[in-house]
Amino acid sequence: NMNPDTNVIFYTDKDYFDADGVEIVNFASEDDENIGITNLTDTLMGAKYIFNATVNFFTPNLFDEEGNTVTRDVSVSLHIDGVLVSTQTVTLNAGKNIITFATKESMVADTAIYYQIGTISEYESITVTLDGLEGDGLATDDSRTLYSAQADRVKILVVSTYAEMIKDPDSNKVEASASKTTFLVTVLRNIGYTLSNKTDIKQELSQVNNGGAIEGYDLYIFDGVMPQVLPDDGAVWFFNPPSDPVGTSLELGSKEKAEVGSPFYMIPAVSSDTDAYKILTKNIGKRNIAVGEYRALYTSDSKKYEEIFTCNTQAVVMAGKENNVRVVCVSLDIHMTNLPMLIDFPLIINNMLTYSLPDVVEQRAFDVGQTVKFSAPVGATEVELRYHDENGEINVLDVMEANDTEFLLEKIGIYSLLVKYDGDNEKIFYLPTSVPADESDTTAMGDTIVAEEVLTTIEVEKDPMEAWPYVAMILLAVIVIEWGVYYRDEF
Repeated sequence: NMNPDTNVIFYTDKDYFDADGVEIVNFASEDDENIGITNLTDTLMGAKYIFNATVNFFTPNLFDEEGNTVTRDVSVSLHIDGVLVSTQTVTLNAGKNIITFATKESMVADTAIYYQIGTISEYESITVTLDGLEGDGLATDDSRTLYSAQADRVKILVVSTYAEMIKDPDSNKVEASASKTTFLVTVLRNIGYTLSNKTDIKQELSQVNNGGAIEGYDLYIFDGVMPQVLPDDGAVWFFNPPSDPVGTSLELGSKEKAEVGSPFYMIPAVSSDTDAYKILTKNIGKRNIAVGEYRALYTSDSKKYEEIFTCNTQAVVMAGKENNVRVVCVSLDIHMTNLPMLIDFPLIINNMLTYSLPDVVEQRAFDVGQTVKFSAPVGATEVELRYHDENGEINVLDVMEANDTEFLLEKIGIYSLLVKYDGDNEKIFYLPTSVPADESDTTAMGDTIVAEEVLTTIEVEKDPMEAWPYVAMILLAVIVIEWGVYYRDEF
């Protein structure tokens, strides 16, 4: 606005549909081509992994001078942990080409012990490269790296008053029945989550009721039972709590009992834009989840907890956090509902698992310039954001407390998150960044560029700090002095 006569010139490699107020100078050649890897995936198939690379051949000329379809022969290589495993020579057509690699090595861990969120593999990373390209428009998209899924094993403890206790005839020990299970355990097993071991629920009940803190689980489910200490190393679910949930700001109201033949109905609370609400109510509509009785839920700290489901306009499911511990409280007995007979039951439990056990980062591959959401794991104390340069050196970009946050990935290459826990425990999450697919496309048209509106009637103000008047004054003074000296010498 201070220089209304200024022209804005944008030097770029594409044309734009609309460039109001901007002069576009396209320096790309009409024959510019580019071959780039725009995606890389790994899939476990039986006893082997299948690696698929999407290789895009971008060309403005789909046919040659003789009218034949344009193709290009390229060499594509797969590296596992930096070691060359396989090379293929393939013929690319214009557009997307899927290149498949397979390895017959058994990389499958024992899945009978724990359910695992991510596949346990015997490799850390894979890299696919395009080799020996000539006349390629962009070299930075000729390779792509993907790190393996994290090998987190999830241990779940269910402590329930509904567990049937039986006596072992050999040890004369009373244990929870392995065949008679609660609705919760059954749906967890059907979804894919299993208990970590043959837990002695009576022993755990005794420990809970005597004030002992249970440790070592990723998820604690208390069904009709209230511990005296809130676990601090995993997520916690309360079902049908007998008293105000310990260690939280949640409070229970009086019991509301439906009339015979006229049940209450559990529905999602008033719509919210929070992540917790979106996750926990996903695919759950206002259907007939009939409830016989419930206790209203309240909180003295609305910044920590929010309503997720209601009955008769009163909250019956609330979710929130205590430090990094994710808490979900369901203030009704699912045995006094028709929920176990509905498809909503596994959907709600799966939503609760997704909310309570989130991935630390939601993706495994990123575009440069992308913002990444970081979900702090329970028990984490500190996080380092690091960048690995081409020489293998690690540059620490930021050090912060382990809270949910976001990171901007500004460079192409490898970032990592070093998550520190109490003691000397650490875990690394790798964040590889690549060229966005639309940046690889040399044939793409830009959409819109608009220069900021310039008000031609504005009065141009001179910068009071401009130096030229002072320089002119100094030069003038020098001339006067020199003329005086010359006059004195001559006359």
